[in-house]
Amino acid sequence: MDERNYLYHAQLNLVKAFRPKISIIENVPGMRNAKVLVGDDAELRNEIENLWQALENYKGKKAALRKINKIDETFEAEGKALKKRKELLLKTFTKFTKLYLCCRRY
Repeated sequence: MDERNYLYHAQLNLVKAFRPKISIIENVPGMRNAKVLVGDDAELRNEIENLWQALENYKGKKAALRKINKIDETFEAEGKALKKRKELLLKTFTKFTKLYLCCRRY
């Protein structure tokens, strides 16, 4: 797991604790489209975390396999299945859970 993917959590905790007038977070492309799950649905949060971890692991494995030219159809099928799970999960929590855009342009 790449801990850098979760640095914004620390920033949000600092903002919550110190309540500054302004807080700046680097606007990387992924954050523009990011959504924040609001609510206490632990089961849904766990499902999201597990899927995102599986996607990160897949990307790491794919990079390693690409270096040694060992990507096969079975591995590609695993990636397609993960992408399908992601699409279904996004539809599910977009439909049933209140979401807020993480970053807004002012």
